[in-house]
Amino acid sequence: MSYAMFFAIFEQILVTIFLWEMLLKWYYGFWIFWKDGWNIADFFVTSALFIGSTASFTRNHELFYVLRVLRALRMVRSLAAIQGLAIMVQVIIQSVSDMANVIFLLILITLVFAVFGVIIFSTEVPESFGSLEKAMYSLFICITQDGWVQIYEQFVQKDGATMYWGALYLFIFIIGASFIFANIMVAAVTSNLEQAMIEQEEKRHTLTYDTSLMPELKDEGESGPRMPLIHVQDCIRQIIMAHKQQPMKYSSLENLNLTTYEEFCIVLEAIQRNILHYKQIRLELNSIVKELRDILFNREQQKQIMHHEKRILDVTEALLTNDMPTFKKKEMLSHLLVMEKQVRRVNNSNTGSSLYSRSSDIPQSSSHIIRHVSDN
Repeated sequence: MSYAMFFAIFEQILVTIFLWEMLLKWYYGFWIFWKDGWNIADFFVTSALFIGSTASFTRNHELFYVLRVLRALRMVRSLAAIQGLAIMVQVIIQSVSDMANVIFLLILITLVFAVFGVIIFSTEVPESFGSLEKAMYSLFICITQDGWVQIYEQFVQKDGATMYWGALYLFIFIIGASFIFANIMVAAVTSNLEQAMIEQEEKRHTLTYDTSLMPELKDEGESGPRMPLIHVQDCIRQIIMAHKQQPMKYSSLENLNLTTYEEFCIVLEAIQRNILHYKQIRLELNSIVKELRDILFNREQQKQIMHHEKRILDVTEALLTNDMPTFKKKEMLSHLLVMEKQVRRVNNSNTGSSLYSRSSDIPQSSSHIIRHVSDN
């Protein structure tokens, strides 16, 4: 009696937990709750458990025994709780349509072989092929591969060609119906299982990707400078226009449905992913440019070009300020000619490079300075 009381209390606790779980799911989203098949199964199981535990007034009625049988369905909830079992049940349900086609084809082939068996072996082996029903049952035994030896022994007892034709008949049917179709059904289930595992992995990867995406986007937004917010009305007042367009303050959401909202969320998620990919590509390109600039040859070329630019700027500044004693005319001309040759040599060695694009203007500047000095 003590054990009965213990199990009764334990059952009441489980029913209470299941009931509160269902109520919390309703609170989270009532209509979303009914979109999942597991939630619908949980609803019926929980309802049967709740009614069976509270309907004490029907203990002498047949309904009470039916409810007690339905209470055994609480084990179905464990299928949804364990991820592996849930995937297997989902695979079996998805494979029903494929297996139905295979089973229908198998029934047709069995029916054809049964008709042949009745026509050929009804007089010789009436115990197994005396009628169409007996032939179908005998072929079903051959499909299960359990008991086909007894059927073959009936052909062995008959002398002559009956034994050989019967052996060939059973051999063709067992190879075709049992081995081939059984493997086809296994292949259908395996294919659906592989597809379910891929979908589960993609779902897990998407969930992990989204959780890692939000902090990065949040950090980037917080690290940037805070821009002052300006109301749109202030902008409209400051802009001189003949017809000022009024901002939209209200939106019409009467036509918004769940499908449109889900598509909008998918677009937002795609934008967030593209932003993250853009950040990654930008960081990779910056690292590549940094590595190129850190090469010794490129650094020397850059320093040489900067040195030539500085010297040309000094000469230009001296000319503009008419500080001619600083640079004698002949020395300046020779110096500029040598410097122009060096700069052109550097430009020819770096043709097509965008890294030193500023150096392409140096020969023109030096030539202009040389002409200016010659004229003076």
